[in-house]
Formats: sequence, C-alpha cells, structure tokens
Amino acid sequence: MARSTSKKDLKARIKKLERKLRSSQAEAEKARAKSKKWKKRAKRDDAAVTDATAATAAVTDATAATAATAPAEAPRRRPAARGAAAGRRARDDAAVTDATSPAAARGRSPRRRSSARGTRGGRTSAATSGTPDATWTVAQLREEAQRRRIPGYYSKSKAALLADLGG
Repeated sequence: MARSTSKKDLKARIKKLERKLRSSQAEAEKARAKSKKWKKRAKRDDAAVTDATAATAAVTDATAATAATAPAEAPRRRPAARGAAAGRRARDDAAVTDATSPAAARGRSPRRRSSARGTRGGRTSAATSGTPDATWTVAQLREEAQRRRIPGYYSKSKAALLADLGG
C-alpha cells in the first residue's frame, strides 16, 4: 500500500530541512573564515622568516667585512673556584687557551666548549657554531638569547628571536 502524507507533514519536513541547510551554510562560512585567517598567518610568518633570513645574510656580510679589522676581545674572568672543581676548570681553561686552537687561528678569543654530557641528546651546543640563522631550532635560539641576556626570550617566536639575535 502506498503511504500518503499530508500537506502539514510535508511543510514540517521542509522547515526542518531548511534549518539544517542554514546550519550547514553557517558552518561552511566559519570554515572559510578560519581558512583565510590561517592563510594570512602563514603568509605573515613566511614573510618574517624571509626578512630574518635576509637580515642574517646582511649581518653575516657586514660581520665578515669587519671581522678582519676587529681586534680580539679579552677573555672573561670567572670567580675563583674551590676544591676539585678548580682543578678541572684549570685543566679545561688550559686546553681551551691553547694557541693552536681554531679560535686563536681566526684571531678571536678562545671559547670554552660545552661537553656532550651537559647538552640534550648528546649534541654540542649550537651557540658555539656562529651567527644564528633560520636553520637553528627555537631551543637553540632561546639558549643563545639566554646567554646574551635578552629579556623575554622564552615567549618570543622564532622570527622574533632571530631578529633580536641579529640572525
């Protein structure tokens, strides 16, 4: 037997479908707005990284030009240590200040190298590898910013850290 539906039932069904359509259209509009927001944010972040990379190149070029004429900086003094640690530090300092070190060959003051034991994952610190650039991780950039005592370094983005560090 064929099932008959009344006009009243059909009108109720149409209203229900129209509500669903409006709801779906509103959700689609929200998704489009989010998509635009994400695209805009991605463009802004890409531009910041590109600007930071260009600034790094300019700073690197300027640094290379002035490095040949700049005098070597004096090594920092550290407070006298006591006990067994003093002996270890004296040996480390003697090894680092060796005149045949690469730092001395470049005309710079020698820098104490970090041990693999004191870094995460057994890697050496990236702060000793030169000027920060876009290849550095955020953790490495934060470590360098902390070493240079830049305020608010932990809450900054990678692009902001690169800009502050001259990279």
